[in-house]
Parts: sequence; structure tokens; C-alpha cells
Amino acid sequence: MIEKEHHQEIILNYEQQLQELNAKLKAVTNENTMIHAQLTAKSSVIDQQTQEIAELKCKLTEQEFEFQEKCKSQLIFLNQKNMELQNQVIELNQQINNLNSVIQETQNNSKEFCNQNENNQIDQLNQLIQNLQNQLKDKNEHIQNLKNLTSGTIIALQQRNETLEKRLNEQKDIVEKLKNADYTIKATTSNDSSILVEELQSALSIKKQDIEILQQKYEQQLAKKEEIVQNLQQKLEESMRKELDISKTSQDSKNYVYQLEKQIEVSINQQDKSKVEQLVARLRSQVQL
Repeated sequence: MIEKEHHQEIILNYEQQLQELNAKLKAVTNENTMIHAQLTAKSSVIDQQTQEIAELKCKLTEQEFEFQEKCKSQLIFLNQKNMELQNQVIELNQQINNLNSVIQETQNNSKEFCNQNENNQIDQLNQLIQNLQNQLKDKNEHIQNLKNLTSGTIIALQQRNETLEKRLNEQKDIVEKLKNADYTIKATTSNDSSILVEELQSALSIKKQDIEILQQKYEQQLAKKEEIVQNLQQKLEESMRKELDISKTSQDSKNYVYQLEKQIEVSINQQDKSKVEQLVARLRSQVQL
């Protein structure tokens, strides 16, 4: 009888222990279910962030391509304008050479008729020619500066684009690490899962901040690119205005040199030095304008 009661007591103890184990197992199962749901939600967030990064990269690539095409078009246009300016410089040099020839011929023809005053007037014409040559030199320097500015701008833009591409790759590596951490979390115990979930939340928060910073930098870079294009357009317009001024000066100088040649022939024949002085003064005034 006593032995039977002892066995019943042992059975009750086993049943009680079994109930406690079932309760613990149920609690662990519920906890694992909750952790699994959290991990599923985090995985969805990671996938969404990955898609957003891919879209941002695609958008950045498209805008980069459009901007490079625009820069190429601007560069081609600037090169064409530079070629036109160089052709005009060549034409001006030819006109100066023609003017030198006229003056040399005038000196040869009027050597026995002209006095020291006429020689001074010819020296003044030579000074005017020197001024024109200085203007041409300044124009050539302006063309070279414009070429250097265009080349430096393209190189700087390429360096900025490489930096943005590197940052996008770093963000992609972070997403891959987070995915690997997600798979590791699913295979760990409940205590390790809690720690990894906290680390994952922290990493996701940091990644979100990095994406916001990247977006801000991208907008800043885009604004800088637009500003550079506007500056190039302004410099191009300024170059075109200077080109028109030089063209006007060149044409006026050519007309006055032609008139001067005719008037010098008349003045030498008539020995009227006052007319030659007036023509030289008019030519000097026109070139200075």
C-alpha cells in the first residue's frame, strides 16, 4: 500500500514537471513566433530600402548621362566658337599685315617728299598697329582660358560622379550585410535573436540616415552642376559680345585704312600735310573706341 502511494506521488511529480516543461516550451514557441514576425517585417524593410537605393542609383545614372550629354554639347559649341574666333584672329592678322604693307609702301613712295613730321605720323600708325596686336593677344589668352575652364569643369564633374558611385556601392554592401545578419538571426536562440534584432534596428537607423545624407549631397551636386552650366553660358555670351566688338573694330579699321591709303596718295601729290594728320587722328580715335 505504501509502495503504491509512493509510486503515485512519483507519477504526480513527473506530471507536474511535464506541465511546467510544456508551459516553458509554449512560452519559447510564442517568443520564437514573435521574433520570426519581427524578422519578417525587418526583412521587408530591408528589401524596400534596397529597391529605393536601386531606384536612386538608376535615377542618378540617368541624370548623370543627361548632364554629360549636355556638357558634351556645350563643349562642342564652345569649340566651334573658339574656332570661329581663331579664324577671325587670323583675318585680323592679315589685315594688320596689309596695313603694314600699306604703311611700308607709303614710306617708300613718300620718302623724298615727307619731312620729319610725316615720319612721326607713320610712327603713330605703327603704334596703333601695336595696340591692335595687343588686343589680339588678349583675345587669344581669353580663348585659352575658356578652353582650360571647360576642361577643368568636365574633370571635376567626373570626379564628383565617381565619388557618388562609390557611396552607392557602400550602401549596397551595407544592405547585403544586413541580409546576411537576417539569415544568421533566424538560426540563433531567442536571447541571441533579441541582441541581433537590436543591432539590426540600429544598423537600419544608421543606413536610413546615410541615405538621407546621400540624397542631400546628390541634390547639392545637381545644383552645383546647374550653376556651372549657367556660368559657362554667361562666359559664352560674354565671348560672343567681345567677338562682335572686335569684328566691328576690325571692319572700321579696314575701311579707314583703305581711306587713308587713298587720302595719303592725294595728300602726297598735293603736299597737303594737314589732311594726313586729320586722317591719322581719326584712325587713332576709331581704334581706341
